Amino acid sequence: GKRRGTKIMFHLYDFKFKYFDPCTDQMIFYLILEIRGDRYYLQCYNNGTICSIDISDKVEMFCNMLLEIGINDWNMKNYDGSMEWFAIFQWTLDIVSDNINVHCQEQYIFPPNWEGFKTALTAIGIAGLDNIL
Repeated sequence: GKRRGTKIMFHLYDFKFKYFDPCTDQMIFYLILEIRGDRYYLQCYNNGTICSIDISDKVEMFCNMLLEIGINDWNMKNYDGSMEWFAIFQWTLDIVSDNINVHCQEQYIFPPNWEGFKTALTAIGIAGLDNIL
């Protein structure tokens, strides 16, 4: 039947994604989760523009999309290869939810299923990713 009134919350405890130029340390793009009461916001910085996106109603969908691409397999993996010497970008990612625990530090290439990650971000309202990532 229909659930009325109380909604079962899907918890997201931490989400940080940073994408920057390793030579200048210049931040190009970042997303940082901010929790206010029972609302979830992603602070989004895109080449100088900052906006705040309310993702409260999309947290469960977002986490499920990430689980579907096998995001937990990214945890503590090293995707550097031999790219470090001529890296044009660097990224870090931290995600903690009830069933996701991912920490990627100082990566120079994108993992498998990166397109799925971008798709999940687009689904929660992050626009223009193809111009950046």
